[in-house]
Amino acid sequence: MSNQNNSKKYLVVGATSGTGIHLVNQLLERNLEVGIVVRNTNKAKDLFAINKISKVVEHEFGVTINNTELTKAIEWCDIIISNLGSVYGGNPQLSDYESHKLLITLAEKYENKKYVMISSLFITRPYNYVAFIINSILPYCYGWKALAENELRRSKLDYLIVRPGRLMDTSSSKDKSKVFEPVLFNQGDRIKGKISRDNLSNTILNLLTDKNIENKISKITIDVIEGNPNNGLKLEELKADDENSIIKADHFKATKQLTVIMYSVIFLIGCYIINRFR
Repeated sequence: MSNQNNSKKYLVVGATSGTGIHLVNQLLERNLEVGIVVRNTNKAKDLFAINKISKVVEHEFGVTINNTELTKAIEWCDIIISNLGSVYGGNPQLSDYESHKLLITLAEKYENKKYVMISSLFITRPYNYVAFIINSILPYCYGWKALAENELRRSKLDYLIVRPGRLMDTSSSKDKSKVFEPVLFNQGDRIKGKISRDNLSNTILNLLTDKNIENKISKITIDVIEGNPNNGLKLEELKADDENSIIKADHFKATKQLTVIMYSVIFLIGCYIINRFR
């Protein structure tokens, strides 16, 4: 894919962790205009060539009360790329839902804004063991992500929701020239696999900057993993979201039910062992 769209301004929210770091560095490598929203500007200075970043906003969701600078950053940019998400010991309700809701609400005040949300596979599969494990470690994380996706779908914004497979911290580029592993696109949350954060960032920016496909990537949800592209959908086969795209999966209910089942099984096994060796 060719980079033919150099006039847009990109705002990366959650720029100093995980995929956000790769997004900022790759935007700078492509000589695109970048702004960042971070919790700690000192950390950003350690990670990036801060003099090359057009706008730096320090904002901690759930803590910073005044949204003035955040609003100015949203007004300044054309495309918001949100890397917000839960970390162990954090607050999934805040990170995966309320922060997105605030950004969406602020962005809706302006015309021609595009919102890119990095979500996750298994969002529509609450009874899958992967979703159960994640929802148990990060309380109802996927449930909050599902609500955030729906919030974006119901908004007036143009958007791209990207659901990657398991994110790997190691780069998938084979050498310093960054020849990335091929990626497989799909829709409907039916696949599983993995993708490096570096490759995910490269894929998102390719989708956003190639004029040949830019207009097709509108109000759409895409699943992406590393794999043989022939096993997935071609970009021209991807379909925009419709009323059936609203997520009805109840991760809150499913996690509670599966937790009860798990402890019941453990209890029964324990009773059996006690009776067996009594």
